[in-house]
Amino acid sequence: MNLSSKTIDIGKALEPLAAARRFSSVVMKATADVDYDEPQQTIDDDGVIQTTVFSHTAANNTIVIERWDYPPNTRQDWHQHDISKSGHIVSGELIFESGDGGIRRLTPFDPFYTYPNEVHRFSTKTGASLFVMFATGHPAHGDIGHHERSS
Repeated sequence: MNLSSKTIDIGKALEPLAAARRFSSVVMKATADVDYDEPQQTIDDDGVIQTTVFSHTAANNTIVIERWDYPPNTRQDWHQHDISKSGHIVSGELIFESGDGGIRRLTPFDPFYTYPNEVHRFSTKTGASLFVMFATGHPAHGDIGHHERSS
């Protein structure tokens, strides 16, 4: 492969790593002497079970860790979030599709990252589980796990 013909935006390529480092820093600072809430579970319109494993607000930062369990033969509608989210696959296989035409096959331990307002969806034939992490500096944002469907 001729690397000189390929343009790589290093800043964009390293953005998920920088976001993960910021997230880890916020978690470390915010979780000292924290009383953890009981896990809460919801099922979205696509049948995906979302379990909030950890949620905490401190110093104007809200940190959330969720486990998402996809039943077999699930395909989400196209949607987007107003914040970035990152995570990794725990079990099964997911197909991550982005609105720009990108498609990634994700298997256990594979990481993923979505940019704010990036149109995307997940699908699986086998069923899959993943951990999703996100933080926001706006605790009054409300349901920060909310996503909006795109046409």
